[in-house]
Amino acid sequence: MDKNSLKSIRKTRGYSQKEVAEMLNVTQGTVSSWEAGRYEPDNNSLQKLADLYGVSTDVILGRESDNLELREDAFLEFPKTTENQEVMIPLVISIRNLGKPNNLIKYIPIPTSYVTRYGKNIVSIMAAGTSMSPTLSPGNYLICIPGKAWEDNHIAVIDINDGETIKRIQRTDDGGFDLIPDNKDFSVMHLTPAEVDKYNVRVLARIVRSISPEL
Repeated sequence: MDKNSLKSIRKTRGYSQKEVAEMLNVTQGTVSSWEAGRYEPDNNSLQKLADLYGVSTDVILGRESDNLELREDAFLEFPKTTENQEVMIPLVISIRNLGKPNNLIKYIPIPTSYVTRYGKNIVSIMAAGTSMSPTLSPGNYLICIPGKAWEDNHIAVIDINDGETIKRIQRTDDGGFDLIPDNKDFSVMHLTPAEVDKYNVRVLARIVRSISPEL
């Protein structure tokens, strides 16, 4: 594993070692040891790092290069064309393919206050479908924090069976999850622990804002 690459990826995403440790439920010393090359993360931690940073495990291991240009360019300039300063963030096709070629659609402007509040790791996707209406309107830009810890009833981007869906997520008494649409015309999807494993269900990002492209 390329220790310099791992540290660089973390710093480019705007995280401290302490923040990474808290989100991965490990000690800061563990994160420091990974970055110093004293030992490598186990497979579970490796996947969590990849999900948090929005890259493949091969990037974490140094087998592929990180698409740092996309992450850095998103925050290099603060346009002063309006009274309220704005910053450009990536609008992407898929959260699970962050950092991969052909996933970037364009950059969109958002208030700098969003970056202050949610951090430099934020990206955006476009809302599609009506299962989360009226909360999320089709065509709106959804501001996401990849790898962000979630709590019951948060709206999240969820990887299920190699596809992405946006739903409210809630833990259930049997150890599984309910994926809950806001549109009452759609049904709640219950996933048992066995189905979570079978379909490789992962929370990829928490959605924190929905904004109209016209704003």
